[in-house]
Amino acid sequence: TAITSLDTGDNVESIGLCAFARCASLTSAELGKGIYTLYAGIFAYCDALDRITVDSANTYYYVVSGCLIEKSSATIFAATNSFVIPTDKSVVDSIGSYTLSGQKELTEITIPENVTFIGMYAFHECENLASLTFALTDTWYRTENMYEAYEKTGGTTFPDGTGKWNAQFLSLYEYEYYWYRK
Repeated sequence: TAITSLDTGDNVESIGLCAFARCASLTSAELGKGIYTLYAGIFAYCDALDRITVDSANTYYYVVSGCLIEKSSATIFAATNSFVIPTDKSVVDSIGSYTLSGQKELTEITIPENVTFIGMYAFHECENLASLTFALTDTWYRTENMYEAYEKTGGTTFPDGTGKWNAQFLSLYEYEYYWYRK
């Protein structure tokens, strides 16, 4: 049988890399107060996911506008199919690896100016993503090296000066890179 909902309860402390990836029927996820470590891609390719909640007593994660966010790093780890990226830098600075992968209903997205980092596979297989716009048209850099990305050194530039990028190109061909802006 297919998983349609997830409730971790309060005793689960960690959820591993891509643990529930490609659970096509998963529509809701409730994370308990005990969760303190989530790895990338926990809900990657779960395009039916329309609700994520986190116990209010959890000191590590919370949900804002459909985005599951790690408090300490201001990184989005997962998102529902109706998310809006918060525009406050104290809330969100980064979009983690695999965060939006496989969101088939996603047709357009604007990356607000507070976002300075996008992880690998963030938009992978977003088949209907037609428009990807950056609020700031600053030069972005791409690298396959995680350490260069986190330190924001090295990499090659990817400017176009308009703030609009070919979304399908990024989704289908440029997904194996970390993206950052200085």
